[in-house]
Amino acid sequence: MCLILMFFTTPAVMALYKPARTPAPYINRKLEGTTGKKDQLRILACVHGTRSIPALVNFVEACRGVSKKRSLKLFVMHLIELSDRTSSIMTLSRAQKDDGRKHPEDNLLVAFKAYGQISKVPVRLLTAVSELSNMHYDVCNTAAERRATIILLPFNFYRKEDGTMEHVNSGLRTFNHRVMNHAPCSIGILVDRGVWGSETLSESTISRKVAVFFFGGPDDREALTFGRRLVEHPNISLQVVRFMPNQDQLQNHVVSIVDTDDVKLDKESLSSVKEFMGNKGKDSAQAMSYEEKHYVSPTEAVLAIAKSHDFSLILVGRGHTTLVVESSELGVVGEALANASIEMNSSILVIQQHKTINDSDTPKDSS
Repeated sequence: MCLILMFFTTPAVMALYKPARTPAPYINRKLEGTTGKKDQLRILACVHGTRSIPALVNFVEACRGVSKKRSLKLFVMHLIELSDRTSSIMTLSRAQKDDGRKHPEDNLLVAFKAYGQISKVPVRLLTAVSELSNMHYDVCNTAAERRATIILLPFNFYRKEDGTMEHVNSGLRTFNHRVMNHAPCSIGILVDRGVWGSETLSESTISRKVAVFFFGGPDDREALTFGRRLVEHPNISLQVVRFMPNQDQLQNHVVSIVDTDDVKLDKESLSSVKEFMGNKGKDSAQAMSYEEKHYVSPTEAVLAIAKSHDFSLILVGRGHTTLVVESSELGVVGEALANASIEMNSSILVIQQHKTINDSDTPKDSS
C-alpha cells in the first residue's frame, strides 16, 4: 500500500498543485522575431475606467484577425488608485449583493466578458488596488507572472465629443514612465483621440486605415511587426511610411553613433514588407502599401502625413535611431501626434520594444 500510494500521489500532486509544476518558460517578451503561427500573443491591458474600453476592444479585435492559427489571450487589469476613502472600495462588493444596483466596475466586467464570449478570445479579469506611486509593481509583476507579450496602457487624456481633450490624471504619466522602465515585455501606450474606438471593428464593413511611421530602431521595428499582424484583419489596410532625413539635416537630427546591427535589422524589416507585397499579389498590394518620405523637421513631416490621410490608428515607436532621444513616455514623434490639433483625428499607439537588459529590473515586491 505504501508503494502504491507513493507512485500515485506524486504524479497527482504535480498535476493538481500549481507550485509543484514546472513553470512555462517566459520567452515571447516582444513580437519581433516571434511571428510564427503557433506563437501566442498574450496582451495585458490596463484600464482605469470605462472610457478606454472601445479603443482597447478594437485593438484586441484587430490583433485577433481571422486566422484560427493565431493564438491570442487577453488579460484585463482594472487599476484602482488607493486613496483615503478606502472604505468605499471595501463596501463596493457588499453594495452589489445588498441592493443589486450597477456600479462602474460592472461595466468593465460585462464588456470584456461579452467580448470574450463573442470573439472566442480567452479573457481573464484582474484587479489591482494600490497607491499610484506603487501601482507599477502590480502591473510589471502581473505581466511577468502571466508571460505577457505586450502591456497596453492608456494615456492620460481622452477626446470629448466637441473635439477638445480632457485630462484625467497628471500622475498617470509618471505611472506610465515607471512601467516602461521596469516592464518585462514590450509596452504600448494608446492615445485615444476618438476615431479608432468610435465603431466596433468586428461589426463594421468599412475599411480602417492604419499607418506605421518608421524612422528606424527596435521600437519602430516592433511597431512595424504589430502593423503586419493587424493587416491580417479583413477590415484593415496598412500604410508603411519610411521617413529619412535630408542630407543637409543630418547634423541636426541624426544621432552621432548609429548601431550597424540596427541598420541591418531595419533593412530586413522593410524588405520583408516589400517581399510580402510582391508575393501576395493584387490583394496584398491593396491591403498594404509602402512609401518613403524625406524630411527637414521630423515632427512637421509626420503631422503633414497624418493630417492629409484619414488614418484611424497610427503606430509609432517611442525611440528612433535617427532622432534625438527624448525622456517623454511618448517620444518625439508620439508627443507631436498626441498634441496635434483637432484637425487630426487619428489615435496613436506608441510602442517600446522590450530590451533583454531590463529583465532583472522587474520589481518583485510592492511593499
